[in-house]
Amino acid sequence: MCSRDVNENPYGYQNPSQQDMDYEELNIITEDKINLHGWFIKQVNSKNRPTIIYYHENAGSIYY
Repeated sequence: MCSRDVNENPYGYQNPSQQDMDYEELNIITEDKINLHGWFIKQVNSKNRPTIIYYHENAGSIYY
């Protein structure tokens, strides 16, 4: 499994705040103890906009 630290990415690709996006770090533990890491990127006027959950399939990181 490919794994690397997000901080190895160039500045601007390390987290959503570097693109002026408000976000929260998420870790979801599945029943079989797999840790799914993600970001919840908040929308302005979120009550008027849908929330989209996107699960990509990948054997490692797609940070950059």
